[in-house]
Formats: sequence, structure tokens, C-alpha cells
Amino acid sequence: MLDEPSSGLDPIVRRDILGAVMRTIADEGRTVLFSSHLLEEVEQVADHVTMITEGRIVLSAPLNVIRQSHRSLPDAFLAHVGRPAPPSGDT
Repeated sequence: MLDEPSSGLDPIVRRDILGAVMRTIADEGRTVLFSSHLLEEVEQVADHVTMITEGRIVLSAPLNVIRQSHRSLPDAFLAHVGRPAPPSGDT
């Protein structure tokens, strides 16, 4: 379980951490619960996404299914929560 693994990190270190997570998943065939407010990161590592607001699941689907009905995860968040997603940080 990774809870906000890149929170507070600069963009270069964030990229390195994300790369290490993705290599571990691929090399070891691991399942990882990845919690993040940075939706761009989630799009890079997830094959299934669950969005929670105010303690309730508002969307849970494979990432490819979400992409068929929304341009991006921030758009899906807005559609299901009714307010913009938090800023994604340094991009």
C-alpha cells in the first residue's frame, strides 16, 4: 500500500519514485494500492481507479473504461464529484 508516495517531492524525485513503483509492479507482478490526489500520477500507474469523496465511493472502474467516457481523470472527478480536482502540483 502506497499512501501519497510522492507528496512533497520535487518533480524529478517524483518521477523517479513513480518509475521505481512501476518497475516493481512489472518485475514482481505485485498488486499495489496507490493512494494519491495527483491524478496525473494515478493515470500513469493504475489499471483500475476508485474515487472517494466524503467517505463514499463515487466511481470505481478500469482506467480504460473511464477514459472511454471522460477525457481525463480530472474530468471524471469533476463529473462525479461536482467540483474540480485538486491541483496536480508541479507539472
